[in-house]
Amino acid sequence: MSISAGIAIPAFNNTLGAILVGGLLSMALWGVTCSQTFTFFTRNPRDSSLFKALVLVMLDTFDSVLNCHILYFYLVSNYLNPLAITRPICKFSYSSFVTIMAVSTLDLGMSLRMHRTDDLVNTLMTYTVYTGLIVGIDAALGMIFYTVMPSNFIFLAFYLLLSKLYLNSYLAVLNARDGLRKDTDEPLSIHLSQIASVHRSENHISTQLAQSQLKKVIFQP
Repeated sequence: MSISAGIAIPAFNNTLGAILVGGLLSMALWGVTCSQTFTFFTRNPRDSSLFKALVLVMLDTFDSVLNCHILYFYLVSNYLNPLAITRPICKFSYSSFVTIMAVSTLDLGMSLRMHRTDDLVNTLMTYTVYTGLIVGIDAALGMIFYTVMPSNFIFLAFYLLLSKLYLNSYLAVLNARDGLRKDTDEPLSIHLSQIASVHRSENHISTQLAQSQLKKVIFQP
């Protein structure tokens, strides 16, 4: 099948290539999601967040199916029709809906029941900053590329990763709770022998001070 010379063929490296890279990275993150979900299910079989995590994983799996459909539509079904990239497909709208639902469920389920200690708060803030920073950078890069280069699909590579980064951040915090609980619930060991030795030292010092003061009073002219 020949293409008319009068029709301008769009570049593939920043259009189909960007979608391909974003789709492959999103599937890699889906594998990380499955691994973190398995870890969470085995460690917390009766956790109240189990159902929320299951819903999120199902939404993320559905989003991965839509991403695969996007790749198949542009790279296989329209292999000999490069101008197909000039029109969007309806699956992009469905993928946007799945992303919004996943993010909304994540925001509603981020309350963690923890002991309120300074060390725990600092550790939890560190987890939140690092995990939220990755998501924020991805969203910011997508917006920047869409604003600067709206005629290509580079921004879609970041868009395809957004919901999966949200979900992996959520699961990472959930899986980190056991370690945080162990740190906060660890008993504080105090050796009584050390306390007794400190107490005897204080008594000895007090006795010496008292004797010196008494000698000053007795031998004072």
